[in-house]
Amino acid sequence: MENLFWMHFILGPFFLVIAFLFKAFPPKSINYLYGYRTTLSMKSDAAWHAANKLSASLMVGVGLATCLAQGIFYATGMGFAAYVGWSSGVLVVLLLATIPAVEAHLKNNFDEQGNPISK
Repeated sequence: MENLFWMHFILGPFFLVIAFLFKAFPPKSINYLYGYRTTLSMKSDAAWHAANKLSASLMVGVGLATCLAQGIFYATGMGFAAYVGWSSGVLVVLLLATIPAVEAHLKNNFDEQGNPISK
């Protein structure tokens, strides 16, 4: 059980490393394998780069928040099942929250064809 605890405890830092990699090495062009891929983000190169830049920054925040939550939950001395549930919940909820945030950014800054809206 202790091995499972430590495997889960590194989830936040591991996610943070992945987020920094996405930030440091964003996808160069639209593809179906790597990057923030939604219908709107794949409409144009400009939308693609904007979506991937914002999503990588948000992912860093999610990773930091997950690490913080894991530290707080660990410090409270909660049981293993509760610790895994709550810290996984924080990660999943915050990660899912990045999707509407990025989509709203794209809708506010790009038209339906993916062209930047001049303001």
